[in-house]
Amino acid sequence: MELLKSLEQIRTPFFDQFFLLVTKMGEELFFTVVILAVIWCIDKKSGYRMFFIFTLGSFVNQMLKLIFKIPRPWTYENAAKPVEGSVEAATGYSFPSGHTQQGVSLFGSIAMFLKKSWVYIIMAVLTLLVAFSRMYLGVHTPLDVFTSLAVGIVLLLLCYFIFRVADKYKYGDAYLYAIVALAITIAMIILSFDKTGSAEYLHGIENGWKLLGCCIGIIISIVADIKYTHFEVKAKWWQQLIKLAVGLGVVIVIKTFLKQPLLDLFNQNPVADGIRYLLIIVFAGCLYPLCFRIFTKKR
Repeated sequence: MELLKSLEQIRTPFFDQFFLLVTKMGEELFFTVVILAVIWCIDKKSGYRMFFIFTLGSFVNQMLKLIFKIPRPWTYENAAKPVEGSVEAATGYSFPSGHTQQGVSLFGSIAMFLKKSWVYIIMAVLTLLVAFSRMYLGVHTPLDVFTSLAVGIVLLLLCYFIFRVADKYKYGDAYLYAIVALAITIAMIILSFDKTGSAEYLHGIENGWKLLGCCIGIIISIVADIKYTHFEVKAKWWQQLIKLAVGLGVVIVIKTFLKQPLLDLFNQNPVADGIRYLLIIVFAGCLYPLCFRIFTKKR
């Protein structure tokens, strides 16, 4: 807490805006754009594996939040005030930091797959910037941040080895997602006995359904591509831009405009979020890639 109060004393309008921008690299939207760009335009297998690292990390992060139930730092007496505009994305319990976890997942996976010394350095700097931004903004303690860094690194090492095992099987990556989906399902069943009903608890359950929907959607996408789709990611640079812009536009439409209708259909039950994310992934991994043939006929 003392570090957060010290950082509060040296804040400036410039650095407030700078770290509000930096912290967005640990948010879902940024990760979604990068992952879909990799899956659609660079290498789908690497993209699916980057998404697996993100999914596994998010699951572990949410479980730790719901187990320890540590409130946000600004709720304590005489605590540092968070920077204006930073609280909206600081949802759920505080420990450990979700943004930091997602930063490790994204930048760590990029470093893992590119295997370049200069990439390691840049990705490490970006990860540490995201981690520091959470403390500068006053929304996480050093314990929150450093725990996420440690957990994220351990999970990256774990994924490095399990990917090598998955390579031995035709549907290896689908099996990995199935294991995580099963773990999420078991966790959701256990958590259903917790009747606290707090906003933080409900946020965790909502994220659980989202992750489960993503896992099922990725399993469908991987199997469909191996058996039927076989979509090609290569295209001219301007075709890649069109492909990415159109695809992201549809994803945003599904994510934004289906939310309330699905919640109404399922009587505000968070299972609606799981179905929404399932539809997003099925579109991104199964339906939209069918259009890529347009870009590969004449190149």
